[in-house]
Amino acid sequence: MIRGKNMAWGVLVSAVLLAAGGAVMGDTWGWQGAGTAGNMATDPTDPTTQWNIASNWGGTLPEGKHMDTAAIYPTNAGHIYAATGNFFSVQVGGTSTEAALYVTDGVDFTSSMLLVGLGIFNSNDAGKFGRVIQTGGTVNIGVNPLELGFWPEGQGTYELRDGSLTTVGTNYCGRQGSGYFIQTGGVYTAETVMLGCLSGSSGTYELKGGRLVAEKIVMQENATFSFTGGKLDIEMISSGLTNSGGALVARRETYIQGDYIQTKGALEITLGEGTHDILDVLGSVNITGGNLDVVLDAGYAPMPGDTFTIISGGGSPVNLEFETIADGYRVYADGNDVVLQFVPEPATLSLLALGGLLAMRRRR
Repeated sequence: MIRGKNMAWGVLVSAVLLAAGGAVMGDTWGWQGAGTAGNMATDPTDPTTQWNIASNWGGTLPEGKHMDTAAIYPTNAGHIYAATGNFFSVQVGGTSTEAALYVTDGVDFTSSMLLVGLGIFNSNDAGKFGRVIQTGGTVNIGVNPLELGFWPEGQGTYELRDGSLTTVGTNYCGRQGSGYFIQTGGVYTAETVMLGCLSGSSGTYELKGGRLVAEKIVMQENATFSFTGGKLDIEMISSGLTNSGGALVARRETYIQGDYIQTKGALEITLGEGTHDILDVLGSVNITGGNLDVVLDAGYAPMPGDTFTIISGGGSPVNLEFETIADGYRVYADGNDVVLQFVPEPATLSLLALGGLLAMRRRR
């Protein structure tokens, strides 16, 4: 098993392992590195450090020296219900059927690393099947990454239904095994999300709801990114992107290293004084539906006729067929680029003119 780093004891997390027939303790659980004096392995001379002795497990996880530990994981089918506190490193994987970690409303769960679906290591089943289901609360992975499908044959799934998840560094959805991230709600804030990593791995991200905020989405081996709902706020994706029902929230520069296709959903562009969002698309732009939404920075108002290049395309001529465009604006193709122009309705122009007259009278 992968071992984490040492830490001072005293960080407590209540948990109950549920299986058919009720609570089960003892040999359906394992904890790694529960040694004395900060040792990273169990002490064969100290029976209180042995995970397979049921008396070492009460209604909560081991306390004191037993929490001076690297990782806690269920070795067989079951569920961990996290309460409050933090682990230093957590591994979730069932050896025969799926083990699951549940994070519910009100939980504040912190770990330096979270490995889900460990797989086969040195011909040993380290717990191939793992799933995290977050229905609320907060999860912070603060030192090392979130890794789904860690070793070969590992199958790791993260379901984010509500709450917030924050990770650092490069997070692997399918490192050497298979990783699945399914987001239907909540907010996931990450630096880099990598789908698939090494040869033989696969990674799938399904964004159906909630909000994904990331610097980079890197598409590697057998990678799939499905965008059918929610909001996507990224700086770069290393492939093309198809928007089939979500809202792509552009940044001052968002890079799409392939084609941009929009059939439903929306593209959201923010305008400001001397600056505005732009999609930099390496491939072609094909928009056959959905909306174009415009947001203004606080205190900024465009002038009639102002233009903004909101998409810079690098491929074939642009196809523009938005279903709706924000009131007061029109879009048109200029070669491979897409230009947004402020063209207010006559009533709006009258109000702008009236505002100008009033301002002139006040200056007099």
